[in-house]
Amino acid sequence: MGPVDDGRIKPDIVANGIGLYSSYSSADDAYTSSSGTSMSTPSAAGSIALLNQHFENVYGTGSKMKAATTKAIVIHTSDEAGTTTGPDYEFGWGLMNTESAAAKITEDQSTDVILEYYLVDGETYTRDIITTSTSPLKVTIVWTDIPGTPPSISLDPADAMLVNDLDLRITQASNTYYPWKLDRDNPSSAATQAGENNIDNVEVVDIASPANATTYTIVVDHDGTLSGGSQAFSMILSGDISNAVAPEAEFFASTFTPAVNTVVDFSDASANIPTSWSWSFNPSTVTFRNNTLSSSQNPEVEFDAAGTYEVTLLCSNSYGSDTEVKTSYITVGSSPTGYPEAYSTNEYAYISRVQFGTIDKSSTYTNIGGTDPDDKYYEDWTANSTDVIPGQSYNLILSCGSTNSGIDFGIWIDKNRDGDFSDDGEQLLCDIDGGGAGTYSILIPSDADIGSTRMRLRTLFYGTSCSSTGSTSNGEVEDYTLNIQAAPTSWSGASTDWNTSSNWTDGNVPTASYNVTIPTTPSGGNFPVIPFGTDAKCNSLTIESGATITVNGNLEIEN
Repeated sequence: MGPVDDGRIKPDIVANGIGLYSSYSSADDAYTSSSGTSMSTPSAAGSIALLNQHFENVYGTGSKMKAATTKAIVIHTSDEAGTTTGPDYEFGWGLMNTESAAAKITEDQSTDVILEYYLVDGETYTRDIITTSTSPLKVTIVWTDIPGTPPSISLDPADAMLVNDLDLRITQASNTYYPWKLDRDNPSSAATQAGENNIDNVEVVDIASPANATTYTIVVDHDGTLSGGSQAFSMILSGDISNAVAPEAEFFASTFTPAVNTVVDFSDASANIPTSWSWSFNPSTVTFRNNTLSSSQNPEVEFDAAGTYEVTLLCSNSYGSDTEVKTSYITVGSSPTGYPEAYSTNEYAYISRVQFGTIDKSSTYTNIGGTDPDDKYYEDWTANSTDVIPGQSYNLILSCGSTNSGIDFGIWIDKNRDGDFSDDGEQLLCDIDGGGAGTYSILIPSDADIGSTRMRLRTLFYGTSCSSTGSTSNGEVEDYTLNIQAAPTSWSGASTDWNTSSNWTDGNVPTASYNVTIPTTPSGGNFPVIPFGTDAKCNSLTIESGATITVNGNLEIEN
């Protein structure tokens, strides 16, 4: 039962829990008729699992709905359960109707009625739809909001918990149709559609009797600033709308600030079911990855150079075409960003000097944040960089501001350049009670991705483990930049098998981190063969004059 303190519509949905016939615990083959939330809850959960299975059946193995999409479909297709039209604090948005929800998923194949989209801070989403009858028109949006900040303890505080406040409305000429909203101070009153809803992360607009053959515009914008720079939302439509219309081009990216050589997923969010797509980038220093092309609906794109990129999508169907151009849409930096925070609250055992390759950085320590408990001893030295090659070892010399055998030292490298240090093989050193200061041999992972990435160093006094994130009571954290360079290797050819390590000059089968050369005359006399059913990778491939390579399996060349 609702409402919650800020007036949000709760519950979201209700399901049948009266007299349900189901399995019973008294025996393996026992059944009984029961009532209550112990029946309605698994009914709803099982139905949602079936809906996701139906979605995968319709769109192919591996296709998944977002949580917000699933919630939006269930709410949108529910049956009215209250005494008045619209939501209420007793039944929420209504009684779950799994059959109607499944039918909506099926309908999306022929009429574009399910949309997953990202709203970027400062932007407005619009979509024009043309009615073909006077049947009711209904639009629902749902988004997974980030956690709000609870107010201080008081009696029924009305502080809104909504952080990213999206707003849905439908316009037609001078008419504006707003979403449903309830009044927490008058919980028994019927829902209204008189203005914006600034409380819920579910918004539904109903138009009972739209005009026939008329264009209505769906608008989604936001109040304030979007935390995180964007907000994903899902939209569901119902009503008789024309499918004989040209597409409305739209798209979004998985990130707007990737590093060089990082793959970004682009998702088509165009309305009205386009059948062909053409993507272009300015500047054109990009590479399409994982068997996607400029004509793919949802390409995976690697940016080969730092800078700001304009992205263009042209999509078409049998009724026409549309183009969406987003200027300054992707900003590519030389190395990843967004790393989790790590720091100490006391400078004891701080890092005073780091020598590693061409890096030679001396420092004291930095206290950021003021008095305890917010003191933060951390140094961002990412402006200092050195070149390294995967599979090779380098000496790192550490000096500390204190001398104590209980000082611990940890080293991490973001080898896959994904903005964290949590992947296997990214912790290169965890030296407990080693005294901190000293010379350490560091082996760069042989599978490290090419490009600039981050190295994190951390000292800690009196610990039992190493962690690349969070706070410790003594020590310091420093971050540096490593430029991962491709390792050179040449084919020697004692036999023909590409995947035999002794056939390579450095004794390693190449990965995506290697620049490979096939010489005119291999020392072993054989040219390489990639066998059937075998996958091979390299960063670049040079075939000298007269040399050959036979690819029976697959060869992926990064550049």
